[in-house]
Amino acid sequence: MFRTVAVKLRGLKDALWQDRHGATAVEYGLLIGLAALGLAAGWGSIGDLVQQIFAMLSDQTQAATPTSSS
Repeated sequence: MFRTVAVKLRGLKDALWQDRHGATAVEYGLLIGLAALGLAAGWGSIGDLVQQIFAMLSDQTQAATPTSSS
């Protein structure tokens, strides 16, 4: 009985090892995951740059705005 189960498991292992269906989907999944990781890593840098630009625009706007003296 155990021999029969072992033979069936060995056959299943060999069949799964030779089966290439889904390999492309896995590869695309890995590529998308790496791209998302790269975007997430770069997102902080982009956010800092946008914040600096708005801070600069705010400073320039405040400097150019006339103040009323009482």
